[in-house]
Amino acid sequence: MNSSRVVRAMILVLLLSPAVFAAEDLTGKWSGSFVITMDENPPVTDKAHMVAKQDKAMLTGTIGPDENDQYEILKGKVETVKVAGKDVTKVSFDVVAGSGGPLAHATLTLVDGHLKGTLLAEGDGHKMSAVMDLTRIK
Repeated sequence: MNSSRVVRAMILVLLLSPAVFAAEDLTGKWSGSFVITMDENPPVTDKAHMVAKQDKAMLTGTIGPDENDQYEILKGKVETVKVAGKDVTKVSFDVVAGSGGPLAHATLTLVDGHLKGTLLAEGDGHKMSAVMDLTRIK
């Protein structure tokens, strides 16, 4: 096989490789529901608003209850994983709400255009969990 054929074959393999296909770019504004459970109290429904900037596998931006009340996204990661033979976009990040608030960890999955998942935090003897469902604002 001559060198030009080898190069063409390598390019074809790379182009057809699922790892080359980038996950959907999550850059933009997202909003939706945020159902919070604190300790043993009943769940409370609130709003969530996220402004995200994706650069390859890194996610930065802010998240909070609305456009004016935002907290920095820390250690944001975007990855594509195989689930039942399909590529699935997973997102994880940390956030600290308010000054001195507990560190919360979010784990989300892109499902049918929605970022769905959980946010978990512990601090001052309290446990908080939240279920998020965000959609892109057009």
